[in-house]
Amino acid sequence: MPIRHCAGAALIAVALTPPAAAYGEAGDECGPVGDNTVTVAAGSITCADAMGVIDRYLTDPSVVRDGEWVRFDGWDCWTPSPEQHVLNAFSAECNRGVDDIQIRD
Repeated sequence: MPIRHCAGAALIAVALTPPAAAYGEAGDECGPVGDNTVTVAAGSITCADAMGVIDRYLTDPSVVRDGEWVRFDGWDCWTPSPEQHVLNAFSAECNRGVDDIQIRD
């Protein structure tokens, strides 16, 4: 009996895990930034972490800008030119390893 009781408790704990703490997957829309949407384009980063990366990219004055690129904590972020924006359908992108976050229209 104790095994069933523990298994049930584990299922309840998983069911109660808030979505922001769950790992995202490609295509997940995490939330708004201005009039656009932060989206997990690839990888399995949480939406909370994705929103944090985008917030830091857009607002942190301490990050070093190298032309159109910004690099911090292993993330490479950039804002495409207007022509690239139309072609790629995103207004900003950050990637690290297999994780890719985009701000989409």
